[in-house]
Amino acid sequence: SKQDDFVSVALMNAGHLAWDAASKAEDPDMAAQYKSDALILYNYFLSVDLMNQMSGIVALRIARDKLNSIAEYGNRLNAEKNQDIRTQLKKEWSQAIEDTISAYQMIMNNFGSNKELVCEAYIRIGDCYILQERTEEAVSILEKYLNLYGNDNLDIAAVAKENISEMLAKR
Repeated sequence: SKQDDFVSVALMNAGHLAWDAASKAEDPDMAAQYKSDALILYNYFLSVDLMNQMSGIVALRIARDKLNSIAEYGNRLNAEKNQDIRTQLKKEWSQAIEDTISAYQMIMNNFGSNKELVCEAYIRIGDCYILQERTEEAVSILEKYLNLYGNDNLDIAAVAKENISEMLAKR
């Protein structure tokens, strides 16, 4: 209905406004709050209107944010000296990887007709499996990417092949 369309567009636009506010906020705590609000709005938008033409882009923004959180936890983990804090950060880092895999799997499951989104999802899930040292799964998903899309982007295909070679050499 028109009311449902209005609600979904309002949620998406509110998410965009919060995301923009996060990028402009000078106070890091406010930026984090705006970003958190944006992600809540975006997730609600996706739960209401997964068929909206902007849903794939919103899902990708969520997935990329989760991917960035892996690096943030990794940097904090590498800088931390206290073993108890390192243990907690390692758990959070591992959860961030799982969350990222889930976000990209959602893209694969719901936006299969958008080759650009799906290609990124394959590569990023492969990257996450590499971080988790899940070699078989990483090789499998990267090989699947190469079989389906390897001729579409030769630069990404070359990186995928290199990652596979490195993982197989470590066995």
